[in-house]
Amino acid sequence: MTATNGRTTTTNEGGTDQRRSRRADREPLSPERIIRTAFGIVSRDGPEALTMRRVATALSVEPMSLYHHVPSKKALLDGVAGMAIEGVGTFDDITGSWQEQVREAARRLRREMIANPKAVTLVATRPIHTEQMAVLVESALARLVELGFELRAASDVIWTVSDFVVGNVLNMIGSMGGADAVLPTPEDSRRVAETITDERFPHLVASLAAHEASEPDEHDTARFERSLDMLIAGFATRYGR
Repeated sequence: MTATNGRTTTTNEGGTDQRRSRRADREPLSPERIIRTAFGIVSRDGPEALTMRRVATALSVEPMSLYHHVPSKKALLDGVAGMAIEGVGTFDDITGSWQEQVREAARRLRREMIANPKAVTLVATRPIHTEQMAVLVESALARLVELGFELRAASDVIWTVSDFVVGNVLNMIGSMGGADAVLPTPEDSRRVAETITDERFPHLVASLAAHEASEPDEHDTARFERSLDMLIAGFATRYGR
């Protein structure tokens, strides 16, 4: 309450103080905060839902203010891809033979991608566009070179395993009806099933029956492990290790 020329005026000092307090407590904009917000949007609604305006709205700022911290939407997508595999870490905390280290890194990458299915396509299309990815690849190459691989051989191992893991996860997510999967209709399935008979395709029918008899995750993980073993055995033969 304040008195002016004999009149009493009411001021909302409490509300003003609260607004000032909220502004003071608000976390300042930073690339990390912007990317974290973008990652949340992609995790919920997929990369196609990500726009600079939507990120700005989520942060209660104007869209143009984002560009002081993130130069473009492309850079924002790169950041989201990096955050999706943040938990993979580096080879610095992996021990054992080179086969065991490559196997563990592959498992970690697969685990992180499965945990962030809507960001998988971003990881697949942005191999080393972020610092997180560059750090991971550099540590992997350095470790294999340290263990006696020539750089070209180390590169073959890292990129082949990476491509295998990404393809494995994309296939698994698609078969489970992932974000961008185009699933067959019941009519499609029935039409195909009619052509796949035991007489014409005995091995395929037996293989499909074994697949259907197991839990999806159990089957996918077992096949992943077998394929990874074959890849690593192939590297050992190819490079005399």
